[in-house]
Amino acid sequence: MPYPRKPTALKKLEGTARKDRVLPNEPMPDRLVADAPRHLSKRAKRVWPDFVTLLNGMGVLTVADAYALEAVVECYAELADARAALRKRGSTTYEANGLWKSYPEVQIVADADRRLKAWLTEFGCTPAARTKVSASTEKDDKNPFEEL
Repeated sequence: MPYPRKPTALKKLEGTARKDRVLPNEPMPDRLVADAPRHLSKRAKRVWPDFVTLLNGMGVLTVADAYALEAVVECYAELADARAALRKRGSTTYEANGLWKSYPEVQIVADADRRLKAWLTEFGCTPAARTKVSASTEKDDKNPFEEL
C-alpha cells in the first residue's frame, strides 16, 4: 500500500519539494476560527477551544480541517469519559461463572487512544511528528505558506 500524498506546504517545510512533484493549483484554505459545533458532546465542546488555540498556534488548522478537528475532540472526549468510568469502578469484574472479565470501557480506552494518537500525528501534535516539519516563527493572520 503506497504512502498517502503529502500536501505541498508540508513538502516545502520539510525541504523535499521539487518542481516536478508540486501541484501548482493546490487549494490553500483559510485558517479555522469557529465555535464548537452544536452536535458535539459536552466534553468535546469544552476541549474544542483548547485544540483550536493549539493548532492555530502551530499554523496547521484551516477551515478544511473542521471535520477532522471534530473527530479529534470527540475521540478525546470518548477517551476521557471511558477513563473516568474505569477510575470509578476499576477495569475488571468477577462474573457469576467464576471468571474475571474486563469492562467494555477497557477496549474503548484502547481504541480511542489509538485513534487519538493517529489524529494528533496527522496534525503534527506528537514529538515524532513535529520533527518532520519546521514551523514558521511568524504569528500573523496571513497564510504562513504564501511566502514559500
